[in-house]
Amino acid sequence: MTPNTDTIIEYTKLAILFFFSVSILGIFLLFIIKSTIHRYFYVLNHQKDIWSKRLKALDSKKILSIEPPPKTLKDIKGFAMAIAQKEIVTPLEYRRACLLIRQYSIDSKLVQAYQSTYFKYRKAFLLSLLADLPCNREQEFCKDIIFGKNSEDFYHFAIYALSKSVIDINEAQEFLEILSQTASENHLGTHYSQLLIFTILKHLSIQKRYSLVEKLLKSDIDILIIKYIVEALGRFQNRELKDILLMIYNHHCKNPEIVSRTIRSFFLCKIQSCNFIKDVIVRQEIPIKIVCAKFGLDICSSEDIFIKLIYYFFDKNYYVRRNIFQACLRHRVEQDKIIYIVNTNFPEKSSDKFFQDMMSIYDIQRITFK
Repeated sequence: MTPNTDTIIEYTKLAILFFFSVSILGIFLLFIIKSTIHRYFYVLNHQKDIWSKRLKALDSKKILSIEPPPKTLKDIKGFAMAIAQKEIVTPLEYRRACLLIRQYSIDSKLVQAYQSTYFKYRKAFLLSLLADLPCNREQEFCKDIIFGKNSEDFYHFAIYALSKSVIDINEAQEFLEILSQTASENHLGTHYSQLLIFTILKHLSIQKRYSLVEKLLKSDIDILIIKYIVEALGRFQNRELKDILLMIYNHHCKNPEIVSRTIRSFFLCKIQSCNFIKDVIVRQEIPIKIVCAKFGLDICSSEDIFIKLIYYFFDKNYYVRRNIFQACLRHRVEQDKIIYIVNTNFPEKSSDKFFQDMMSIYDIQRITFK
């Protein structure tokens, strides 16, 4: 049977008309969705700005009271975003922020909103607001998500929120045990783990940090957590942490990774200890030598230690040699002094090719080195 040409043309017209109708409808729907999203975030930002101004007005007041208080979910979101954005530096500012959060039950209201909403993206947003608060007391809620009692996969938000809830040594130890149990299976990165530990240590006094580490060293906590603690302590850049770092070092002195991280944290905290460097400079593990070559002069500037560090110029490992070269540049050590020490103490090494090459460019590098 021969197809009817007119029928084919009519069907083609209908198909083209249907295509354009669907395209126009799709464009219209995209416009509606875009406008809705834009409006949603505009309202959120507007609420955040309102509450930022109200919180700023409280800075000069002794009495913590906001009128009118945050009541609606819109207010709670705006308040949470504003206080998360607020720069909190001193312990007093931290205590005031936490008092406000508890006074108006911001954390518990965010949890209630989370539990009452159906949409996963809204749950994620509300949980992120809880995690961004400087503190909260929703530990059981966070633990339920961490251990999978909640159907949503929001582990990273929940573990961060839980770290903000820690206020004493027992809670800190429990948090670290949870982190030890769950970090690997949830693919938690090294830097994020260190951030979490830094967060829980931040609001503990130095004495409480010491007591916490002392308890952990007596327990069977994962060695990886101890490594993260050493790194986190270095981020405080506080000389008063020397005793804690030495306690960890003395307990785990046979572990090259912990020793090398301790050297780095000594440097970051600007701690001076020639006895410590004397102890580690004789170690032959490559990770220790690499870090010791880089930071040994910063931790101890005594002449006898300097002579021993200069011997790193002749180490078999490239990174050890490079680091002592850069350390000498950083400390503006005169080339003549280096050559004199080598000729006096290690004359058999003075013809070493790497050493000669480094000395040939040393003065030029010292002028340009930053």
